[in-house]
Amino acid sequence: MRIFPPQLVIGENDGFLPRYDIFERKKIGQGITNLLDSVSDPLVLALDAQWGSGKTTFLKMLAGHLRQADFPVIYFDAFENDYHEDAFLPIAGEIFSLIKSKTHSSEARSFQKKAVSAAKIVLRSALKVGIKAATAGILDGKEFENVAEDIGEELSTLEDKYIGEMITEQEAKKETVEEFKTSLSKISEIIRKSYGDKTQIKPLIFIIDELDRCRPDFALSVLERMKHFFQVDNVHFILGVHMGALQSSVKAAYGADIDAKIYLQKFISINISLVDNNDHEHTSTIKKFTTNLIENLELNNEEFEYFRKSKSYIDQIAEEKNLSLRTIEKIVTNIAICINYTGGTTFRPYPLIIGLCIFKALDSDLFVQAKTGKLKFLTVSQYFNFQKDANGTYEDAWTVNWWRYCMGEEMTEEELSDYRNVRFNYNFGERATILKVVANNVVDKIVNS
Repeated sequence: MRIFPPQLVIGENDGFLPRYDIFERKKIGQGITNLLDSVSDPLVLALDAQWGSGKTTFLKMLAGHLRQADFPVIYFDAFENDYHEDAFLPIAGEIFSLIKSKTHSSEARSFQKKAVSAAKIVLRSALKVGIKAATAGILDGKEFENVAEDIGEELSTLEDKYIGEMITEQEAKKETVEEFKTSLSKISEIIRKSYGDKTQIKPLIFIIDELDRCRPDFALSVLERMKHFFQVDNVHFILGVHMGALQSSVKAAYGADIDAKIYLQKFISINISLVDNNDHEHTSTIKKFTTNLIENLELNNEEFEYFRKSKSYIDQIAEEKNLSLRTIEKIVTNIAICINYTGGTTFRPYPLIIGLCIFKALDSDLFVQAKTGKLKFLTVSQYFNFQKDANGTYEDAWTVNWWRYCMGEEMTEEELSDYRNVRFNYNFGERATILKVVANNVVDKIVNS
């Protein structure tokens, strides 16, 4: 049995294979592809969805789908690269690596030289934070390696002079940037030539994922460099981002008074929300996801039976609380650990186990209260929104009564009759202590029975 679902490994050219595309989002990918193929003006698409909703999987499938359609594609994980002080070099480095892998033409070498010149302009502003750290290991070629050394020498010998020349050199800087952008706009043609002129010119697609998880200053550096250096004809950007989180990055950098939505509008052409269109689609997505998770846990018959019985309750809670896919995965992992470290004779009614695993994943304070015996039924009832019908009876009485029984709540003799053997069979003391025992000895158990 696994306690973590295996990591999904999507090949660079796999695209929307059914085994990956469990939410059937290929149509969205095809629509994006058609849009990118029909527009030559620079586009920036923001794929907006909360963290843990499947953005990365979708973007990797989209990257493969685009490659199948002969688009040159770069996939860039911004979160993995936010140790850099400035975003220019890692972005330019990815483009150079793509050209180098496709062709060794003079055009590729020309782009390299133009990028070096532009990098010198950008990186002069990084001198105060250590230029060598900013450039280390990003771009291939001796010219790129010498950028830091060249600028460092300027700083040590000509600092005052350089400051004075900044004003008079502005025109030369503009020309350098324009030369770089012109070279960049020809990337697609360069790559087409590597195929022997057999394919139609397709724009370069640069996918930037995890932008909302970056250091705020690096995320903004990506946007600024993208706009001022890389936004040219035949180059399109797709950003994987949660706009709410990115707006927080803007406020962290520029202060709470800035209108973050307006600020971001100048960088993004089109917003695409990767969300379910209606309640039915949302429910379907959750059910497909939990089914896929459970199938990949390599369960034995007993373990599978436990998940089979509890799956509908997991789906129900996930839908009611609008949980992200990443959160659902954490909850399922917690449940798998419970099953793995306890035997089949252990007291583990799934309404309690799932509820406690949700607390463990989402609200550590409530979980600690359960472990210490301080959690109140009213808190649980409000958290899970237990409802009564017109007759004052709980709508999901079976689930609710497990909580009531194990937390020592007052119950009628008829209600208690279904649970009389629990204390005897499992040697529990007072009913009010049962939830505490389950939280400590089942949900938080790390030693095999």
